[in-house]
Amino acid sequence: MKQLYQLAVIGIFCSIGFSGFAQINSVSVIPSLIDECDSVSAVVQGDLPATNYFFDSSRVRMNGTNIQLEVYYSSSGFGSPTITPFTHEEELGVFAAATYSLETLLFINGKQNDQDNTTFSVNRSNFPRSVLPADTGSCNRGPITLDATVRGASYQWSTRENTSTIQVSTGGTYSVTVTDGACRLVDSVEVSFYPTPVVDLGDDTVLTASQTLTLDAGNFASYLWNTGATTRTIVVSTMGDYAVTVTDTNGCSASDTIRVFYSTGIANSWPETWRVYPNPVHNQLVIQTDQPIDQLQVVNAMGQVIHRDLALTQRQWRIATDKWPAGMYWVVIRAGKEAYRYPVAKP
Repeated sequence: MKQLYQLAVIGIFCSIGFSGFAQINSVSVIPSLIDECDSVSAVVQGDLPATNYFFDSSRVRMNGTNIQLEVYYSSSGFGSPTITPFTHEEELGVFAAATYSLETLLFINGKQNDQDNTTFSVNRSNFPRSVLPADTGSCNRGPITLDATVRGASYQWSTRENTSTIQVSTGGTYSVTVTDGACRLVDSVEVSFYPTPVVDLGDDTVLTASQTLTLDAGNFASYLWNTGATTRTIVVSTMGDYAVTVTDTNGCSASDTIRVFYSTGIANSWPETWRVYPNPVHNQLVIQTDQPIDQLQVVNAMGQVIHRDLALTQRQWRIATDKWPAGMYWVVIRAGKEAYRYPVAKP
């Protein structure tokens, strides 16, 4: 009976009394040379008091550059008091460049038995944090080149291409994974294609000496006229070419030009019942009067007569103008002792 009691005491002693022998012999960090791309692990080596202890759980805590690793072992029951080595490897994560302190705590059956303190340094990596531009757009339908080049790296795009650059012609989000050994980054960009703005100042115009013309470029974000004006509208009162470049809210630009002519030196006021159209003219000029005329001429800006008809009794004439060069022309009509001149523009 006494012998049985002694065995029971020994069993209890073996199961709970030897936990004090548990200890940490060393803690090392791998890899030995660490940069910001590497995943860091701690390797804990030590002794347990008996063969029937097993790894229970672990916990990693981090506060700034201070890391705490808690390693838990538990007893499965009675066992031999033989001291048994153990090795535990724990992944700590990926860290920014800095020096870190690592405190390792060993718990046996929920009770802290030993601890170890060490430090390790993480070096800054030359691997970029991003490779693609900020969200980008194009004002035309031409392709945009996305460049993720990192020397020595491999690539995987969301388009399934594996080159360092791709060309895209449709809007959307594009992403790329760039890998170089332990270094890896994922980057994305939103690509947009914008319509080209349309600006129209109208057809070339002929004015009399007393007239002015308001040119309106339309509703856009900004304006730049060849006169230096930056307003939506300008008022012109002299002959010349007027051009504007407009820019919309997407940064896309377009331009238009109008030529303004002024008629001068009219011998007599053009009769209100006479018509010359269209003006500006493109392919055919129509002239109408309410009386016979002695002579009809068309004179170019150099003073050269490019068309002439004499002793006309009809009231309407059609003149082909499709081969006329762009410029200013005058329709000159003589009726009796009077001469009339009417300006015509060919854009």
